[in-house]
Amino acid sequence: MQPNHPLRLMTSSAARLLALLLLMLPGAMEAQLTYTDNGNGTATITYPSCLSGAGSIPATINGLRVTSIGVSAFYSCTSITSLTIGTNVASIGSGAFNRCTSMTSVTMPGSLTNIGSYAFEYCSGLTNVTIPNSVTTIGTNAFFYCTRMTSVTIGTNVTSIRDEAFYECGLTGVYFSGNAPSAGLDVFSSNEYNTIAYHVLGTTGWGSHFGGLLTAFWDPLSQLGFTTNNNNITIYKYLGSGGAVNIPSAFNSLAVTRIGTNAFFECAAVTSVIIPNSVTSIGADAFADCTALTSVTPLNSVTNIETEAFLQCNNLTNVTIGNSVSSIMANTFFDCSNLTGITIGNNVSSIAADAFYGCASLN
Repeated sequence: MQPNHPLRLMTSSAARLLALLLLMLPGAMEAQLTYTDNGNGTATITYPSCLSGAGSIPATINGLRVTSIGVSAFYSCTSITSLTIGTNVASIGSGAFNRCTSMTSVTMPGSLTNIGSYAFEYCSGLTNVTIPNSVTTIGTNAFFYCTRMTSVTIGTNVTSIRDEAFYECGLTGVYFSGNAPSAGLDVFSSNEYNTIAYHVLGTTGWGSHFGGLLTAFWDPLSQLGFTTNNNNITIYKYLGSGGAVNIPSAFNSLAVTRIGTNAFFECAAVTSVIIPNSVTSIGADAFADCTALTSVTPLNSVTNIETEAFLQCNNLTNVTIGNSVSSIMANTFFDCSNLTGITIGNNVSSIAADAFYGCASLN
């Protein structure tokens, strides 16, 4: 479906003329804001506005509070690389930043309530966006064809996401902080096969799917994605930025009992993990290729560690496997080249093929 951008509503000859004029804008226009006085002490930023590099829209301009960004105000302003929007802006108009292809990030204020249709359409440089809690509506095609956008965090008060709002984005995760909003047609089309819609435990309106996406839980504080089954929790995916990770023993009184398959797979920035005693199972490839991981403690309560769980964790130095484990599966510590020592509990009865293959530092 082709979006109905305001410029497309003109006659074809008028649209071509305007497109030509856009291409002929002088370089001096690249560091300019134009605006209209709304007559009530407020101003609206209007076309043709443009900024260069790391730009910002001020809270006030010539004594007027900047409360809105008008229709197509920054249309095709390719010189913006990042943007901070002023603290008085409540509305981003239709097509306001359409085709700002060099913009990699945008910071939105807590005053913002509405993101208009086509507002960031074809902003192919955007990588991630946080929609503030104040926003209630995300308009049609708002982030259409933002092909490099890998994640979006959606605030607690969003009640409506309109048609094709995130169509043809590169999303792997959509993180909802509040209850399920209404979803229009094809909101996440082309993202369905590799994108998860995460929501906070205790929020309402969620099923197994949302907008065509599979759903799972997430914890905004610890950045862990998880699923529930029979009042137990499985850590589904690590969503954080790395460093030391302390996995909680419970969320909302539900026990964390399993670290799932691929949960930390290729999390190259994770340096250490503390596993609570509530965890009894670690899935296949759970920590595989965590190349900065130096320690995992404790493993006292774990009864089952699946194949390749720590494969190629080549900075892991010491591991203790508790008495609860009965077998060590194939390739579990394959190519952990800096592993110098391992303590194995007294109930381990079998060690499978290649469990410690390539652990050249074991002494």
